[in-house]
Amino acid sequence: VSLGDWIAETLSPSICAILPNAAVESLELDARCENVVHLHVLATSFSAVLLGVYLAGAFIERVVIHPAAGICIILGLIAATLGSFSFWLGGTHVVLLIALLAFIIWVAGRNKYRRRVTKLEHYYTPRENLVSLAKYKVRPATAAGLIRHENIPWRTSLPFAAGKRPLVLVCASGGGLRAAAWTTGVLCALERRLPGFPYYIRLISGASGGMYGAGAYVATLKPPPAVLPQRSDDLHTISPRALFDSVTKDCLSLMTQRLVFRDIFSSFLNLPRWPDRGAALEEAFEQNVPSAFGQTFGNLAPSEAAGWRPSLVYCPMLAEDGRRLVISNMDLDFLLVQEGPRVGHDEDVTYSRAGYEFARLFPGALSNFPLRVATRLSASFPYLSPAAVLPTTPRRRVVDAGYWDNYGTSVACAWLEACVSGDARAGDMRRWMQENVSGVLLIQIRDLLDPRSTEGTDFRLEQRRPPSKMELGLEGITSPALGALSARESAMLFRNDELVELVARRCDAEFGTGFFTTVTLCFHGNVSLSWSLTEMEKGKLRRAAERTVEEQAPQLEKFWRERGAICWNDAMDEVA
Repeated sequence: VSLGDWIAETLSPSICAILPNAAVESLELDARCENVVHLHVLATSFSAVLLGVYLAGAFIERVVIHPAAGICIILGLIAATLGSFSFWLGGTHVVLLIALLAFIIWVAGRNKYRRRVTKLEHYYTPRENLVSLAKYKVRPATAAGLIRHENIPWRTSLPFAAGKRPLVLVCASGGGLRAAAWTTGVLCALERRLPGFPYYIRLISGASGGMYGAGAYVATLKPPPAVLPQRSDDLHTISPRALFDSVTKDCLSLMTQRLVFRDIFSSFLNLPRWPDRGAALEEAFEQNVPSAFGQTFGNLAPSEAAGWRPSLVYCPMLAEDGRRLVISNMDLDFLLVQEGPRVGHDEDVTYSRAGYEFARLFPGALSNFPLRVATRLSASFPYLSPAAVLPTTPRRRVVDAGYWDNYGTSVACAWLEACVSGDARAGDMRRWMQENVSGVLLIQIRDLLDPRSTEGTDFRLEQRRPPSKMELGLEGITSPALGALSARESAMLFRNDELVELVARRCDAEFGTGFFTTVTLCFHGNVSLSWSLTEMEKGKLRRAAERTVEEQAPQLEKFWRERGAICWNDAMDEVA
């Protein structure tokens, strides 16, 4: 006897007894129709089993089910539900499904602060703890515990460097795990060619995966040794190869599992304390590089103030108004306010405010704020990682830094321009640079070569596949959308190049020709944009990073030598 026959013989009498007579008559439950009912009973039984398996994966941490299995279960349950509604309700099932969907959306919108930022839970409840953006206070800077630039002992922070030394700014582009691997690989390769390289970096800005790799690189840095070792492997708590392997570990599986088995429930059950897939990304960061992403900004602040650890600047964007949320130990509010003269005013007036500093928005929270959470906020590119909601009023959602600047160049250039121009809000940084800095090197690390950049401009590539007749016929419809998408990317690229040109000219005018220079290190290969990479892709990125740095090494070493820094060749000659 088949399983279906057994279920039909066992459960059919009970079902027919439950159904009203009118329903039985309307369905004409003869022998043939009863078999149809039995099939629905069989499908319901299997659906119950599948639902039980799914709930086990959602509520029991020890039960780990592959996300692909969870997706299949969800699709099976949806198909079974649609079939049951159609069978029992006939044509009215569409109306009921629409009503059910509207109810789920309504329930999901009951809590405005459901997607919360980790370590800020006490601001969400009670509602009186919500921070008012209208009461955001800029001064004094010391109230937020931020590091003032002119107080950093840059000249005396390195025992192996005497006198002035180069100042390095690093910009790391976004792009998931590909950008993280490329950034880590390039920084480690530069470290092998330029002695003491990480201790000459003052500031690192960027977006998404690039800041994930940069954060791991900075947080694992050891204090500077009295004498530079002949190998760069001793500058971090783990070796460069181990650092690269740790950063490139899979981050996607945990996120996908949390998406499939938890976020669906949390969307309409109103469970704000249930960790979502954004928290899963934070957990993946910490599991991959625990020595880095187990730390807080408070752990890094003393070594940043001492001048030997680079300062990380995370700049995720606020979805509602396009402003930025700057998360850093550095005092950077002057970058977020545009001021100047106006007719009828004797003093400068504020034109606009382009963002907020996390430390000033939530006083005292930065010291205990984990590095992994800031990295996740900067990499919140929906729909893979959801936008977290800040505990503020009005309500603000935090999205990927790549929406505003995917390259990180704007922050580095704005900071340097304020220093060179003598902006009073930045402190007395012009004098600080005159006394401590021998030259500025801006390193732009990009995980993908943009065809609109100078190095990649080749209009012949655009002629390889001319537009089809269908594409030409739809140009009237596609042109606005294509223009908006192109403007988003090109505005970042060209605006940043304009800023670099502006800063270069200001530095040369103030400190002499050749004081400022820049290098762009791009990945020319083809690797998937994801939070998971194959071993082949990891090897391709690592070898490409080493090769790219080797190509630029002669020019970089020349700058390094001319600006008073030690080169490995010179150091070896002195030893000999």
